[in-house]
Amino acid sequence: MKINKYYIISIILLIVQLGVVLWIGSQLPADAKIPIHWNYRNQIDNYADKTQGMFLLWGFNAGLFLLMVFLRRYSPVYQQEREKNNNAIPLLTMGLVFFLGLIQIYSLLLALHPDSMGKFHALYILIGLLFMFLGNIMPKLSRNYFAGIKTPWTYYSDEIWRKTSRLGGFCFFITGFVFALAGIFNLKETSMSLILIIMVGTTVVLPIFYSFLLYLKAKK
Repeated sequence: MKINKYYIISIILLIVQLGVVLWIGSQLPADAKIPIHWNYRNQIDNYADKTQGMFLLWGFNAGLFLLMVFLRRYSPVYQQEREKNNNAIPLLTMGLVFFLGLIQIYSLLLALHPDSMGKFHALYILIGLLFMFLGNIMPKLSRNYFAGIKTPWTYYSDEIWRKTSRLGGFCFFITGFVFALAGIFNLKETSMSLILIIMVGTTVVLPIFYSFLLYLKAKK
């Protein structure tokens, strides 16, 4: 069975990620604290110990890869649009593996050099780029049960799924772009918090509401 090239790249990325994690981890003290969670003000509010920070986060990324690979085999809707999904889902998987790997490496670098990375908000940049990537992928997804904007109304028809995905992709891209700019220009925490609430709220609520309106229109 031929393996999709994006899955092959994902495996390579996971191997590279593990190598970088082991290299950085070898330089960390035994009692190092690895940042694993940030609040809405971009402040670190939870840490893991060295072992958890190195291997649990990498294991999560590897588990996500396996989940994306195997879930598609058990989705009847996926099989109905197999050719289209076979291009989009592996690309989505590769992007998630790549960005989650970068976020883990960033966390380890923060633990290694906690005072040297405050010139700009790198996490906002990474999340922004991830959102922009997802915004580009979303309109390419056909109906399925594990990726995309899944509401009771988007499953009603292919047209509602397609139109909602197109709007959702636009919202994700714009949100990601704003996040990345906010990180690059190192906006104050108050401004960034306001941006976070407005943009994420819009990105989540607007496509859901839009899919409901499309459903009502289709039912007439």
